[in-house]
Parts: sequence; structure tokens; C-alpha cells
Amino acid sequence: MHSEIDEWIDDLVGAVNEARASEEFQEWLDVQQRFHDYSYRSSLLIKRQCPEATKVAGYRT
Repeated sequence: MHSEIDEWIDDLVGAVNEARASEEFQEWLDVQQRFHDYSYRSSLLIKRQCPEATKVAGYRT
């Protein structure tokens, strides 16, 4: 049982390292850095519609 758990942990560590090295994940971190006050969904919409955006007006603006 312990060896199987160790394998799962190794697989998870490998997947996290791959994600951290990916360009797409780095782009997502850049969006999150610029729009940290926005929800995950709103940040995702901003990234999909205009990935180079630096400012976004609120709904009431």
C-alpha cells in the first residue's frame, strides 16, 4: 500500500512540475496577477477574450 501511495505522490509531483513549466500555465498566472480581485470565471473570460488586457471596467462602469 505504501509503495502505491509513493507512486501516486511521484506522479502528482511530476504533473505539477510539468504544469509549472508549461507556457499556458505561465500565461494564466500572468492573468491572475493582473486581475487578482476578479473571480476565477471572470479572469478566465478576460484571458479568453483579450489575453493582453491590462485593465477591465466593471459592470456598472
